[in-house]
Amino acid sequence: MFATLKQIFNPKNKDLQKRIVFTFFALFIFKLGTAIVVPGIDKDALGLANLGILELANVMGGGALGNFYDRIIFNAVPDFIDLHFNNFHWFTFNVADIFISLGIIGYLMKGVFLENK
Repeated sequence: MFATLKQIFNPKNKDLQKRIVFTFFALFIFKLGTAIVVPGIDKDALGLANLGILELANVMGGGALGNFYDRIIFNAVPDFIDLHFNNFHWFTFNVADIFISLGIIGYLMKGVFLENK
C-alpha cells in the first residue's frame, strides 16, 4: 500500500500530481464556499434556509471523503455495519455510506416534496 502511495511522489508522475493537487484544491474551495457566512445575505430570501443543495452536498461530500480516506490509507473501504433480522440480511456498509445515502435521500425529498420558490 505504501509503495503505491510513494509512486504519487515519483518525479515521473507530474500529471498525476497536478490532478491530485487540483482535486484537493477544488474540494477545499467548495467546502470553504459552503461554510462562509456572508454578512447581509438573507438565506431565506435565497431559498437556502433548510436542507439546501449545499448542505446536502456537504453531507455527501463528507461521506465520499471518508471513503476516499479509507481507500488511500487501508487500500479498501472497510464495511463493518451488518444488519440481520430473522432471515433478512441487509448489505454490509459503513458510516460514510450512511451519509452518502442520507444526502441522496435528501436530494430526492427536496426535489419531490419541497416547492421551488
